[in-house]
Amino acid sequence: MNTTINILAITDTTNDIDTTVSVLRNSGTIANYTHADDEDGMKNALLTKKFDIAVCEERIEDIEPLSLIRLLKQNKINIPLIVLIDEFDEELTVEYLQIGAHDAVSSKNHEHLKLVILRELKSLEYSRQFESLEKQLKETEDRCESLMENSQDAIAYIQEGTHIAANSVYLSKFGYDDPDDLIGIPVLDMVDPAEHKKFKDFLRAYAKQDNVTTNLDIKGQMPDGSTFDALLEFSPATIEGENCTQVTIREKADSKDLEARIEHLSTLDLLTGLFNRQYFMKQLAAFLEKHKGTPSPDTALIYIILDDFRAIRNSIGIATSDEVLIEVAEILTGMKHQSEMLARFDDHVFTLLVPEKTADMVRKYADTICHQIKEHQFQRAGQFVTTECSIGVEFYANHVQNAQEFVYNADSAAESARMEGGDQVRVHNPISKSSTDEGEDSSEHSLEAIRYAIANDRFALLYQPIVGLQGDASENYCVLLRMLDEEDELILPKDFLPSAIKHNYMQEIDEWVIENALKTLSERRAKGREINLFIKVTGASLGDKLILKIVDCMKRFKIHGNWIIFEIDDVEIRSHLKQTKIFLSALKKLKCRFALDCFGIEENIEAFIQQIPADFIKIDGSLIGELPSKEDNQKLVRKINELSHECEIKTIAKSVEDANTLAFLWSSSVDYIQGYFLQEPSNDLSYDFSGDDDDDDDDDY
Repeated sequence: MNTTINILAITDTTNDIDTTVSVLRNSGTIANYTHADDEDGMKNALLTKKFDIAVCEERIEDIEPLSLIRLLKQNKINIPLIVLIDEFDEELTVEYLQIGAHDAVSSKNHEHLKLVILRELKSLEYSRQFESLEKQLKETEDRCESLMENSQDAIAYIQEGTHIAANSVYLSKFGYDDPDDLIGIPVLDMVDPAEHKKFKDFLRAYAKQDNVTTNLDIKGQMPDGSTFDALLEFSPATIEGENCTQVTIREKADSKDLEARIEHLSTLDLLTGLFNRQYFMKQLAAFLEKHKGTPSPDTALIYIILDDFRAIRNSIGIATSDEVLIEVAEILTGMKHQSEMLARFDDHVFTLLVPEKTADMVRKYADTICHQIKEHQFQRAGQFVTTECSIGVEFYANHVQNAQEFVYNADSAAESARMEGGDQVRVHNPISKSSTDEGEDSSEHSLEAIRYAIANDRFALLYQPIVGLQGDASENYCVLLRMLDEEDELILPKDFLPSAIKHNYMQEIDEWVIENALKTLSERRAKGREINLFIKVTGASLGDKLILKIVDCMKRFKIHGNWIIFEIDDVEIRSHLKQTKIFLSALKKLKCRFALDCFGIEENIEAFIQQIPADFIKIDGSLIGELPSKEDNQKLVRKINELSHECEIKTIAKSVEDANTLAFLWSSSVDYIQGYFLQEPSNDLSYDFSGDDDDDDDDDY
């Protein structure tokens, strides 16, 4: 259950609910409520926000508990409803229970109401867990059934020595057309009679769990009486809640053929049959190495992201959404040419390397892909689904340095397309030599772009949530900087900050970020949002001028210091240690907080933690990216967390991209997380920090 509970209060006044929330908070339960006093307000609240419980007065003008119950059922909202009555009445309570309320409580007995709320929330927690487990079980069973049916191995399920189910490979192998014809047939019929005793002895030992191994070498018997050498693998299973045994028959084949098959399978995404990410990156790197120094204008990378796929998956489930991915793979396979390489690069991301098309042809090709996916009606698993995609294109002629940069640029272009509403194609527009006069250095072009951006307000801010793992529901966001080109496409910091640092423009950029971030913060705070912002500044900007800018903005926008957390990179602090300490002293007077960013990759971390008075430490994304598979990273992250907590410093893990990483961080008591697993950087500060709700965030500066 969430550490913060959200209550929908349908009451004439807020007096009783205010008192109840106060009682809940005094007992250690964090509670917030949304008040509605008419039917329109009630409907709007239910349709725009998620609640854990509803409290409705027995008599309120234009609303009665029954109408709320109907609205909850119509919208399939599974939350408890408690009716507030003037005085406890046993018969009235029974009536409300009969129409669907969970309880009726006197509005004057706030302690009783608190206990009922806590009871119902605990029951709701169990109910949601049960529904989630049921859904996961069903999806797992569906996926297992799909994998079994698509397996190249013969697989059967036996119970008490007889068949109860089998896949098509098994049926075909032993001459059965209809699965029902196999049910009840003894498994011994598929074993050479000379091996019956050996097989029976194995089954008895397996049933008693006396077997050291679950594999059995044996001779199988075909329908025509011929035999073959086989390895039988046994494992426990269930079908429709009944315990049984899964038997997989693997014919002994030449080891070289088996190795070749395994090697081939390792290059594929098992769901779609396309190449997987690892193989794609390996082949892309080989392609770039082959053409190193001679980039071809006819080579492009198309990066395809399915829009809103997470919402589709939540709506139709994992198994059915997997079918959507299979259909997308089929659409792309049908469109690609033999010379092109197609891969499922990530969960709902596909990449296509196009080596033989001009820039105009590639753009038209990408537009066609976008149109085909939008117009296609996905109808696998008996459901009609529509989706759109955002496509980014990068050309090798842009002098990309390596495979990672090639993909990164295409991904950035696709992200720009998605940020602009999706269902469109964007070509990566780097700050490159091709845009300058012949012979002019590309860094000078970057400098010209930076000067223009500063003079003409051509920067943009994105925000990424920083979410508490240990019960803190504060609305924290990290501020991320982008530059806008002439077509309003987003340019990542790596493409312009090196030149800005080289030519001493970081002071102006940092000041722009501070002013615009604090303006946004003031506007959101004025609307009742209790938002805090993490704002990065660079070591080169530290000084009296930056401090005066902060003070001026805080006064102008009426900002409280504890709403802001300034952050500086570890390596920057070490290079500007004296300036940093002066800056931190000024922040303390302003009651602003401080975060030590990109921490953990430099030496002497213990001494440095003790030397810098930080409120937060942001663990470097390079340590988090491969955390589940790298034991050294795990040890270092735990060490940083322990040292920080000893100094009463909160820890933040950046670049969190998957559930396994999240599980490790939570179990290690890391305080907060930030990354694409929660939400991509966005210009919309609407993340649900109550807990009801993909690359990393290393682009912040």
